[in-house]
This record gives sequence, C-alpha cells and structure tokens, in this order.
Amino acid sequence: MPVTIIFHAPDGLKSIVVERNRLWENARISYNGEVIKTCNYAYETREGIEFDVEGLGIVTLKVHSATLKPTLKVNGVEYSVENQSRNKGKLLVPAIIFGVLAIINTIFFFIALSRYLQFPDWPFAIFTLFVSAFFMLSYIATTILIGLRIYFFYFAGTAIFIFSTIYIALMLYLNGINWIFLTLFIGRVLVLALLSRYFKRALGLLRNRRNYSNENQIIDERL
Repeated sequence: MPVTIIFHAPDGLKSIVVERNRLWENARISYNGEVIKTCNYAYETREGIEFDVEGLGIVTLKVHSATLKPTLKVNGVEYSVENQSRNKGKLLVPAIIFGVLAIINTIFFFIALSRYLQFPDWPFAIFTLFVSAFFMLSYIATTILIGLRIYFFYFAGTAIFIFSTIYIALMLYLNGINWIFLTLFIGRVLVLALLSRYFKRALGLLRNRRNYSNENQIIDERL
C-alpha cells in the first residue's frame, strides 16, 4: 500500500510529495503538484534514503527512529512535513455513515429475526429477515473495506443505500402515508445528499490508486 508524505519548503511556496511503497523501490516524486520523475531505485546513506531526481537534485528522506517524524532535504535545504498521509481520513465521514447504518440495520435484523421466530410461516416475516440481513452484512462489509482504503466499496455501499431508499419509498407507497416510513425516507435522502458530496473525492482516490498501480507495473516490467 503506498504511503504519501507531503513536505513544504520553508518559504511555504513550494511543496514536494513523495509516494513510496514499503521497500522504496518505486517512489513517485511530485514537485508543486507535477510528477517530475518516477524513481525505480533508492539508496541509503548516512543522511537517509536518497533519490537522484532529474531537474531537482538530490532528494534525501529520513525517518527519525525516536519520533518517527520524517524529514526531507533537497540539495541540503530542509523541508517541513505537512501530513504523513495525504489520503488518510479522506473518506472518514462516509465510513462513519456506513458504520452507523450497519448498527441500525443490525438492530432491524434482530427485530426481524424475533418476528420471524414468532411467525415462521408468514412470508412477509421471511422476506423482511432476508432483506434486513442483506443490508446489515452489506453495510458492515462496506465500513470495513472503506477503512482498509478499498475505495471502490464507497460506490458499492452508496448503490446499496440508494436501493434501500427505493425500498423504503416503495413501502411508503404501498402502505400509504406512514410517519415511520416517511421519516426514514426523508432521513435517507439527507444522508444520500451527504454521501454524494464525497463522490468526486472517492473517484479521485480510486483513480490515483489505479494510476499508481499501473506505474509500478510498468516499472516492474522494465526492470
């Protein structure tokens, strides 16, 4: 899994981004937002890990063993670190939303299970049990996978949430004006509006990860 470290120059006008894997063989270095060279090598010196970057010079990155705080020097000029992971927390709010949905649907599942145990031959009780189990497991899996930074499941979880919202709307239509279903429907529309705010961000994270994997694959083939 790539680790992204952002550094800012002392004047605050320039920034350097180093994206690396665990072994540092494939490091992508960006300068002011533009990728200037993908390094397929790195070597350790007394100062730290050095990259010879064309057009920029010697880039030295060192992680202090005591504080675990990374420092970076470019031709001897030290840069300050902004954030050890640019992507950390990018989809924290959607993960929290799906976690809450998982808890709510777990409660609904046990309610449906108790109703099924009381009326095992009632078709609607069986249907409700399967539907609630599906949504519960889907939201639990979505929360875990987003937490593992598998960003595709943001879209999968959102699609499932849209499907469940349509299901609530159908129940509202079939049962008439029911304040319980109406409240659930309005709440789901608001949650869906909140989730949609993270659509571009999730798409960008997914695209960045795919581009990073493709670049590493090209480098490995060349090696």
